[in-house]
Amino acid sequence: MVEIAAKYDPPHRERYLKAANEFRLPYLDYFRARDDRGVKVPGPSEDKWSKYDFRLPDVLNEPRINVKLPPLDNIEEIDNPLYTYKFKDNHNLPQEDWGQVNTPGQPPQFSTSQTLRWPTSATQTEHDLEALSISLNQARAGGITTFFDLISTAPYATLEAVASDRLVRGDMTTFRKLNEDNQVIGSGSIEGFHGNYHIFIGGNSGHMSVVPIAAFDPVFWLHHAQVDRVWSLWQAFHPDVWFPPAKKAGQQADNEKDLLPFYLQRDRPGKGKFYNSDNTKSTEDLGYVYDDFIGLGGKKDELLSRLKAKYDWQRIKPDDPSVTDPNEAMKPLFNKIHSSYFLANLKSPKTLTPAVPAPSTSTTRRRSRKPLQSLVAQSAATAKIDAIFDREWYVDTTVLRSAANGPFTIYFFLAPQGEVTSDGASLAQSPFLAGINHMFVASAEACDNCGDLEALRQMSSETTPITPLLLTYLELEDNELESLRPEHVKPFLVQYLRWRVVFVSPN
Repeated sequence: MVEIAAKYDPPHRERYLKAANEFRLPYLDYFRARDDRGVKVPGPSEDKWSKYDFRLPDVLNEPRINVKLPPLDNIEEIDNPLYTYKFKDNHNLPQEDWGQVNTPGQPPQFSTSQTLRWPTSATQTEHDLEALSISLNQARAGGITTFFDLISTAPYATLEAVASDRLVRGDMTTFRKLNEDNQVIGSGSIEGFHGNYHIFIGGNSGHMSVVPIAAFDPVFWLHHAQVDRVWSLWQAFHPDVWFPPAKKAGQQADNEKDLLPFYLQRDRPGKGKFYNSDNTKSTEDLGYVYDDFIGLGGKKDELLSRLKAKYDWQRIKPDDPSVTDPNEAMKPLFNKIHSSYFLANLKSPKTLTPAVPAPSTSTTRRRSRKPLQSLVAQSAATAKIDAIFDREWYVDTTVLRSAANGPFTIYFFLAPQGEVTSDGASLAQSPFLAGINHMFVASAEACDNCGDLEALRQMSSETTPITPLLLTYLELEDNELESLRPEHVKPFLVQYLRWRVVFVSPN
């Protein structure tokens, strides 16, 4: 960036040099609405109209963009470097590396020409923005629940609970994630939360969905900045929690181990001091701070209030299932962004009109649905249980990390028999989709650590919030789900909870 800034003529040069010095990687806020002109989202009985669209920011969706180029700071339209990464003539990777994601001798599943999001073919040259939008909009309700659970609730109050999906103890028969003291800790983790958004953004054949090529997509870096932000928020709520001490005298604690290959101080090639976890505990020590913490002074209650002010309006909770409107600071910036020179007057804009007309000019299509059998007779409510629901519902999973020798996705549905397709490419668009668990892992051949975990038969856990879809069922006029109390939800899940597993890579 400094090299590019130096190419501008005075007086522009100093301005760009200053901007380059102050630049920090922006984070991709999955829960910031991009637009308030409406979007259609599939639902179990009918397509639902949502006022707010949580697609990717439009600066990532436009193939072309306007920038001010050196040396004279003139506006020119160029290929958008945030839209896609185009591989060089040698495809940037040796052919044997491409073989980790594309089966040799078969038509490629992943494009070797450029990075793509939600493609249906490796020969596409553009993202499927509609499929990408549906994916992120469907993921939002469960995602925001997981976000608050991870950073501020008791089951994730230890490092081993929140950081990794690895099962410390426990097995397939216990369905519990346990710590070293045999205490139950939260299923799911920041690692799993991060992995799910890889496929929410990439789709089954998108580069973001598989480990060896994910980082080529420019959105990868913004996504990981958001993951780093989530990690920073968890640290702020748990300032005194860190790695456990070494188990044996003379043994090096995990937080003191080198984080290869990242040099804290490099004296010469192959010689120097590496970062460890203690060196990276504070973002301020690394030269940046997230906007959530500016002027905070370490007050956890105030931080939680700030986050609720940002996001509570969209949370679908049992005691408040309605989506309202964001505060002034979180309102969509669509008009401001599209009137700026970056996206104004593009020759072929992709995101200037809603994907579907507003409900005032169209009728909502009801979906043909097999009737749900009444569950009331199966378990009558007792007088001891309040009529108002007082808990969240989740699907917890325990799986073998290396089950597919590569990435795979478990899709969960609340649907009658026969309503879930066997077409893996369309599962993410299903109106009955309740959530997913994406195992963002590489093959043993591509990753030494993955090979080690395969040899250990390492198990992983994840959690999927399903309360938002259960609340949707309660809203239906022909709903047969009596309430969200356990005696009604449990038999409903026995009858209607379904899942499919999709292998993402050819291994």
